Amino acid sequence: MSLFTPDFGLLFWMVIAFGIVFVVLTKWGFPVIVKAVNDRKSYIDQSLQNAHEANERLDNIKVETDMLVAQAQVEKQTILKDAAKQKQRILAEAQEQANELTRKQMEQTKADIEEQRRQSLRQIRKETADLAIEMAKKVMQSELRDETAQRQSIENQLEDLEKG
Repeated sequence: MSLFTPDFGLLFWMVIAFGIVFVVLTKWGFPVIVKAVNDRKSYIDQSLQNAHEANERLDNIKVETDMLVAQAQVEKQTILKDAAKQKQRILAEAQEQANELTRKQMEQTKADIEEQRRQSLRQIRKETADLAIEMAKKVMQSELRDETAQRQSIENQLEDLEKG
């Protein structure tokens, strides 16, 4: 007997053992294995379907995000334009108020200057009148010391009144 050639008895029992194992596997093993493979296949199919749906949702979310970003950009531009208009309006109002205030201050300054001028003229007239009176007093006193000069002054004044 050789080591590599089996005899008939060994072959017979190997076929019987294989048949029993095959029957047992066919009856109880293959259905479990097939069921596990089918469950795994449906799990993988379901996972692929879920992944596909998630990708679609992600694409939709991406589109919505892009739309929201575009809308936000439009709103930003609108807000910036409104802010610029409001800034210009506020600056114009401030400029107008500053001009009005300057005009009022100029008018007040002119009025103050005019009042100062009038007061100065009054003061000058008063001082001039006071000076004239003082000078007249001195002239009259010097003329009135002499009796003939007094008479002459009175006659001159009377003649002036008659002419006037």
